Amino acid sequence: MQTPRKVHPAAKLKTLSAELQEALWAFFAEDPKRTLADAVTHAADELGIITSSQRMSEWRGWYARNLAIDEAESDAGELEARLRKPGLSLTPDTISALGNAVFLNKASKTGDAETFVRVAAIIQRAQELKASQEGHADKMQLAHGQLDLRRKDLERKMKELEMKLKTFEEREAATKSDLTNPELNEDQRASRMRARFGV
Repeated sequence: MQTPRKVHPAAKLKTLSAELQEALWAFFAEDPKRTLADAVTHAADELGIITSSQRMSEWRGWYARNLAIDEAESDAGELEARLRKPGLSLTPDTISALGNAVFLNKASKTGDAETFVRVAAIIQRAQELKASQEGHADKMQLAHGQLDLRRKDLERKMKELEMKLKTFEEREAATKSDLTNPELNEDQRASRMRARFGV
């Protein structure tokens, strides 16, 4: 027997480690006739936990709901895995909907409204997350498209600038050639300049 450790009155059993919670649940599972008072004594003597019958009752209900949800999730996952097998022409959304239906049905069989609400909230959050991800993907695709258009526009402008620079260099070279050509007089040079620069 270990020395009981003092637990603050506000402490909740559901904050204990998974191992300790499994040990408490096993205590009830081993003998259905065991009472909350028996569990409180067992927790103090064997696990070193000081608690009350009220907190033990609250924890047992909470733990049972979690087990129901875990079992429902496992059954739904197993069903979805079977539905994905070759030969069944079901869409991912249909498979997910069927899995959710099994999940809700299984988890709500405890008759506990709180469990049903929690399960529904989990599914809603999953759907919202999926919608958010899809929306994010659409935004990323749109942003990618806009960046691609900007890149193409920049490439076009760069080519135009390169052509203008090439034309300028050609005109500059031709102008230097005319200015240094001794066979041309001033009128001929001026005529070529006007034709070259469009003035």
